[in-house]
Amino acid sequence: MKAHQSIATLLTASIAVSLICSACISDSRRGELTAEERKQAIDATLEWGRLAPFPSSAHQFTIKVEGGFFTRTFRSHSKAPKGDIDIWIRQSPGLMDAEPSYADGKRKYIVKPGGGANRAEVTIGDDDAVEIYASWS
Repeated sequence: MKAHQSIATLLTASIAVSLICSACISDSRRGELTAEERKQAIDATLEWGRLAPFPSSAHQFTIKVEGGFFTRTFRSHSKAPKGDIDIWIRQSPGLMDAEPSYADGKRKYIVKPGGGANRAEVTIGDDDAVEIYASWS
């Protein structure tokens, strides 16, 4: 009886791992996001980071989606003029509530996430590059 329980547990675990791995592989091998997926990724990033909409002057914008069934991560990158970034910071509750640290030419904000996310970070470089990391698991 104990052998049957061990085999059943092992089989269940291997099925779960294969489902998780296949979801991660299929997500990471997909091409570009559709317009709707991109909008959803941006909306979730803003909600999870408690951020104002990106400045209209933002350029070189990219967003990547990672994860599978049990996790979701968004990583975005953009650049904007310093003055527009400063306004964006003042309009973003998550950034206004966070105390930035500074190292290697970058300000890093650890944000109290919103929308059920478990982590949100914003890094702003002296070169006006903005990187956002937001995750849920």
